[in-house]
Amino acid sequence: MSFEVTDIARKRVKEMLIKNDKDCLRIKVTVGGCSGFHYEIEFANEIDSKVDEVFNFGETPEDKVAIVIDRKSSAFLNETTLDYIMSLRANSFKFVNSKAKRTCGCGESFGV
Repeated sequence: MSFEVTDIARKRVKEMLIKNDKDCLRIKVTVGGCSGFHYEIEFANEIDSKVDEVFNFGETPEDKVAIVIDRKSSAFLNETTLDYIMSLRANSFKFVNSKAKRTCGCGESFGV
């Protein structure tokens, strides 16, 4: 599976992990949203090696982050990049998903 994180997203994840005293960012895809599937992000400490795939990003221990994706979600997130967008309206994570055939206006749901 191929999953990437931009530098700005990695830095923001690192800041939020420290602030929330968590070890990893968990990304899930669930049924829902206005386009069929919905991205869920949560900060976690638990990794289940039976169902989770762990992706580590960063060059040094100080900037490393772990992204955890369960096996069910990995099929929907293959060839996806997690980005972080800062604008006058809002700051948020953004998924650039090559599998998405359609997305909603807010970017939090997609269809395949």
